[in-house]
Amino acid sequence: MAAAAAPLTDVCHVDGSILEGGGQILRNTFALAAILLKPIKIERIRAGRDNPGLRPQHLTAIELVNTVCPGKLTGNKVSSFAVQYSPTKQAKGGDYVADTKTAGSITLMLQASLPVCCFASSPTRLTLMGGTDTKMSPPLDFLSVLQHHLTQFGVHVDLTCEKRGFYPRGQGVVKVAVQPVHQLRPITLLERGDIVSI
Repeated sequence: MAAAAAPLTDVCHVDGSILEGGGQILRNTFALAAILLKPIKIERIRAGRDNPGLRPQHLTAIELVNTVCPGKLTGNKVSSFAVQYSPTKQAKGGDYVADTKTAGSITLMLQASLPVCCFASSPTRLTLMGGTDTKMSPPLDFLSVLQHHLTQFGVHVDLTCEKRGFYPRGQGVVKVAVQPVHQLRPITLLERGDIVSI
């Protein structure tokens, strides 16, 4: 059952400078806000970084979330230190394209958008453009590990790399198809398992 949109008076305020003060808190907060239909305001975005505020890849990620799960988004511009997002409708499936126009990490864009697509009203197909293998972010091939565990949770995600993208040009292209679920299956992960190859 879809959550009802929370009143704007129930805005959740998040300090983007806590812990490492990077982009992770921004991506996680947007994903959870979209799934729970909870309005949020994030301030002091990436305050712990040398170039604080929104960078193109962060902007592209949150705008993608806002496209999949429509709402009111303000402060969405490069170098912004504060954004506010008030989702109003359940995430909807469909075809979406997001391009950082830089070598910004595709895997980090997925950290914000993939959880939302998992609970969309119908299947979602994303075409993401940017960097596939960049510093300070998981390489694209790492997603095979995530993909394996998502399958255990009951979420089916197909990833196709059409073109690799590296710093400084980016220009990588990845297609992602997500079959949504109403709820996740519980799993048990108590054993590390054996290393079968390196």
